[in-house]
Amino acid sequence: MTFKFTFSENYGDVSFVEAIVDSYHKGRRDFKITTSGTTGDPKEITLDERILRWSCAQTRFALGLKNKESILCVLPVQKTGGFMQLMRALCFNWQIHFITPSSNPLAEIPENHKYSTVSLSPLQLYESIEKEPKKLNRFKVVLIGGAAVSPELEAKISEFHKKNSKVTFYETYGMTETASHVALRNISQGHEYFKPQMGVTLFTDETDRIIIEIHELGLELKTEDIGLISFFGFKVLGRADQIINSGGIKIHPGAIELKIGPLLKQAGIDRSFYITKMKDEKLGDAMVLVIEGSKIKDENFLLEMLKRELPKHHAPREIKYESQFERTDTGKLIRKTY
Repeated sequence: MTFKFTFSENYGDVSFVEAIVDSYHKGRRDFKITTSGTTGDPKEITLDERILRWSCAQTRFALGLKNKESILCVLPVQKTGGFMQLMRALCFNWQIHFITPSSNPLAEIPENHKYSTVSLSPLQLYESIEKEPKKLNRFKVVLIGGAAVSPELEAKISEFHKKNSKVTFYETYGMTETASHVALRNISQGHEYFKPQMGVTLFTDETDRIIIEIHELGLELKTEDIGLISFFGFKVLGRADQIINSGGIKIHPGAIELKIGPLLKQAGIDRSFYITKMKDEKLGDAMVLVIEGSKIKDENFLLEMLKRELPKHHAPREIKYESQFERTDTGKLIRKTY
């Protein structure tokens, strides 16, 4: 099968895709793409031929993909997730169709589509499960990236998969510098931990930051992610700059959010939220709960309940509100500090 790429109507990055395809066919194998800018200003990263080919080959092997695949690209093609879908299509002569990124991209494709793989942000996947379940169920593999999978979304994925779904859902872990994911978590099989791809070793330093080592490429990369390594794989607890140091007690927002989510639902609050920090003269940092939407009626009751149910010194001191959370174009939450 020869490489074939097509676009939805009014797709905005046609010229970019065509330029990459033309350069690739003329022998170019190193490309520049831009980081997400979640934790700072976006910057350009050059990905050379070795890491691009390595990433494409490892993804194909890890996912059991065949000689004939058809990719649906609904992520920004100038960022890592979308760009690497284009690279895989070029590398293996797969078909690929580009759709303008939106919260519900599957609305644009027919119900009897023939696409086998797609990469979605958590928001896109949530909308697809809710509004396009039949279309979603026709894929073989769904990769989830750009932001962490929330417990609520994971529950929806598990419920969807139990309804005779043959789709395999993978949460991905990686970054621009590693040319997409270096580890996968099979949500369809209920895995709790990410498992590194073949040839990848992950370990933590004395500050619990994750270090990625790709032996074949001679690459070692220290990340700003705080990790928990175990026999089963690893978990990501959050980023180093998000750690809340309250009176010498280091609190990882991601770990606390897993506990707060069910408690908020018990209190009848079914909204998006996150944990952040504010400066405190005595403690250094104080924990803040940020809830999307309007102010709730009984803040004091909620704060007291969280103080009672959470581990000692791990309850938020205040509640802040944002009418709508800011996110990157890949759906990653932009956390504020107060």
